[in-house]
Amino acid sequence: MFVTVPLLAARLKGNWPPRQAAGKRFSLGRLGLPMNVLAVGWGVGSTLNLLWPRKSLFNPVPPFHWYFQYGPLLYIVAVVAIGSLYYARYAKSSRSILPEHPRSEPADASRVAPG
Repeated sequence: MFVTVPLLAARLKGNWPPRQAAGKRFSLGRLGLPMNVLAVGWGVGSTLNLLWPRKSLFNPVPPFHWYFQYGPLLYIVAVVAIGSLYYARYAKSSRSILPEHPRSEPADASRVAPG
């Protein structure tokens, strides 16, 4: 869904396919938008299926432990919480542009030699 959701947003805004890439890449044509909607729906359904706390899938035999059943949800909550704390404490304040990556103006594509 990290690919299909942003692509669907770009399609709905009219930013996809890019104008400069027209005719140079594979395209589904008119089926692109319906297939993208289908891919997002499939991704949401798969995610919900994997996150759904079911004893029959995650803890089918005794001894039954609640943390097995809710393990996927607990894992996601823990990763998001730890990542958010790290970002708020360290990463947000130390972001900067490396000296070897200065801003430069993009090259003019019309002046680039073919081949």
